[in-house]
Parts: sequence; structure tokens; C-alpha cells
Amino acid sequence: MTEFTELPIVRLSVNGRNCGVHKGFSYELGSKGSGNIVCINAGYPSDGLSLPWYLFPIRLFAPRWHYLKATLVHDKLCQDLFYFDKDGLKIKISQRDIDAEFKTSLIALGMNKYFAQAYYCAVRFYQILAGRG
Repeated sequence: MTEFTELPIVRLSVNGRNCGVHKGFSYELGSKGSGNIVCINAGYPSDGLSLPWYLFPIRLFAPRWHYLKATLVHDKLCQDLFYFDKDGLKIKISQRDIDAEFKTSLIALGMNKYFAQAYYCAVRFYQILAGRG
């Protein structure tokens, strides 16, 4: 199982709706020791666990900033569509695999597996509606 070893260090904006990563970190995809990583660099921006208006009811399971590390990993993978393997090569990743990794990272952060499944389904639904399927 994947695990996070450090809490993210971020700077929250004055309005509380955005943040920037102050100290970067890397996350190992799949399982610990896989060597497949995504790097979140210092300065990377985030709006936390954001949801479209029609998915707000599931906000009750996780406030905006509670699972920030999983959100940062998901957002970075969605932006880049690749990760680095153990040899430092860029490996392309599909949206479906990115969303599955989001679910895995939520569980690694301690979210109940049923709530993580609900977030996974919400993210998949959003991606399909957005045409990124």
C-alpha cells in the first residue's frame, strides 16, 4: 500500500480558497518501493479538494483541505499526464489510472474506503462529463 510520510507544507491565500506548496514532495504511485513517482514542486498551486456544485453533498465526507496531499497528486497527474519511473523516464498515464491513484491515495491518508470510492466515482463522473473520460 502506498503511504505518505510527510505532511504537505503550504501557504494558504488570504481568502482561504487557494494555496501554494511551500515545500515540495514526491509520491510513489502504486505501492511503496515501486519507484514510480510524481513530484510536487514548491510553488505548485492548488484550490484543495474542489468539487463542481452538483457534487457538493459529498463535501461532508472531506473538507476542502483535509486530504490535500491526495488532491495535489491528482491535480499534478491531471496536469502533466505522466509520472517518472525508477530510471527517471516519463511514463504516460491515463485519466482512469490517475483517478484510481487518487482513490488509493485517499485511503493511504486514512479516508474510509467507502468514502474514497464515493470520491473516486465523483471524479470519474466529472472527468466523463468534461470529456476527459
